[in-house]
Amino acid sequence: MKENETIAVIKEKLSSHSFSQEWLEKVKQDERKGVKKLLDRFYKEKEKEANLNEHFIKMSENENRLYQEGYQLIAGVDEVGRGPLAGPVLTAAVILPNDFYLPGINDSKALSEQKREEYYHIIKEQALAVSVGQANAKEIDYYNIYQATK
Repeated sequence: MKENETIAVIKEKLSSHSFSQEWLEKVKQDERKGVKKLLDRFYKEKEKEANLNEHFIKMSENENRLYQEGYQLIAGVDEVGRGPLAGPVLTAAVILPNDFYLPGINDSKALSEQKREEYYHIIKEQALAVSVGQANAKEIDYYNIYQATK
């Protein structure tokens, strides 16, 4: 680290991850409040990334087990519209490559619109297959919501 590196330069290096461990150790010694805040944010973000990675690995355990058992194609399924009293209910099934990695993906309803849009493009680009089904209110009444969702 240069002796009088500006906070803006430090921020850029931290956000781009273009630094050495030695540089980071020197930044930790910087007494400026702005640098301390940047480091706090940096470490919180690293912790968040680690948690997302851990969650993704945990979510993938069943799929990985099935791949080890010899299954080659596994579809993930999700639905929208089960809560309303009147249909329709939409269901999507997606088959992703077994090496697909997207930490942060979880329940689409819990994601921001921006993240949903970002993940949508990644999934569409990498998906091996995508299918969408819909059941209207009449079908839901006839089959029941559980069967209609399936």
